[in-house]
Amino acid sequence: KLSIKTAFFVRFLEVSGNITCPAAIIPEIEGKSLNSPSFLISIKMGHIWVEAEISNIEGNKSAKVKALIDTGAHLSVLPSKLAEELGVKPFSEELVATGAGKTMVKTGVAWVKLEGKAGVSNVWISDIVDTVLIGVVVLEELGLDVDMKKAELKKVPMLMY
Repeated sequence: KLSIKTAFFVRFLEVSGNITCPAAIIPEIEGKSLNSPSFLISIKMGHIWVEAEISNIEGNKSAKVKALIDTGAHLSVLPSKLAEELGVKPFSEELVATGAGKTMVKTGVAWVKLEGKAGVSNVWISDIVDTVLIGVVVLEELGLDVDMKKAELKKVPMLMY
């Protein structure tokens, strides 16, 4: 369930004294002394990938895909090619903020199924993103949360008020 996709490098400059790294920060180097004035640590960061089923609103076209959980995104994102194949039609266009700046994206409606739970949700349709991203709105609508220790989704009680 945990896909190690990217190695991130953390650079610490001008470290002085005997600093010991706690497990909560970087488990791979727990308890190791970090004494050099400048050093580079290579750590592996996990991405949470899940099996998802995406369908058009009518439910007559669907696709099972690997989707990346993106807790930094409000709505889920479908690549425009997938949205077109499934017949997910845009009904509006919105200005959204991304890590690369602001851009216009189309908004449509799709069925999203994760961990045996399904619901209808607004989704962004992107010409830029080439993978399905699952945003926090879908997670909340389905009563799911991210378990960072296990790098997986977990079912949580939904709040009524």
